[in-house]
Amino acid sequence: MSESKKAPQTVSSRRSLIAELVSSQDIHSQNELLELLQDRGFSVTQATLSRDLEALGATKAHGSSGAAPHYVVSVDADTSLRVVGSQP
Repeated sequence: MSESKKAPQTVSSRRSLIAELVSSQDIHSQNELLELLQDRGFSVTQATLSRDLEALGATKAHGSSGAAPHYVVSVDADTSLRVVGSQP
């Protein structure tokens, strides 16, 4: 029986994965992102995902050639536990 490796269920690891996912592919909705996170072993609610996106400074950008808007996260996004607007 083989053991499968699961990502640690921490806020930082989840936010890092979110940043990685939206940087590597066009994700058009929170539901789509939720499914991708669940496929990778993360159990998260829509409310938590919404807070994570806000903390990461995620925005929606219009795709090229009229493609649907998708999430974008800055490459230097802070994936730590720090609350948006708090002092480091």
